Amino acid sequence: MVVPEKSLKTHEVPYSSYLGMVGVLAGLAVSQPYADKIKFPLPNGFFHTLLRGLICNAGLAATFLGIRAIEKSGAVQGSGSPALIAFLRFLRYGSVAPYGLVGCASMIKKFGL
Repeated sequence: MVVPEKSLKTHEVPYSSYLGMVGVLAGLAVSQPYADKIKFPLPNGFFHTLLRGLICNAGLAATFLGIRAIEKSGAVQGSGSPALIAFLRFLRYGSVAPYGLVGCASMIKKFGL
């Protein structure tokens, strides 16, 4: 397989993909210390597991896609502020780990799912 020469020039790659990776790592760093403190019971069977998965994934999708909709909206894109767009991208990817490790686990415990 031949690798295109352009793919080896990292300075030509848009920094937005790097902001996504940094956001995920920052989210993990922030939420990991709290993840072990939330204790919740194991699911009671297949349907209980399925219910947890559907509810938690729906919340994650709503959070992720909601921030994406704001990021891609005409008002933000038209503002011409690359710093705002970069911050929203960082926030979008940075919210994944805290929601998955802390938010979803807290919701499972609170509602007894």
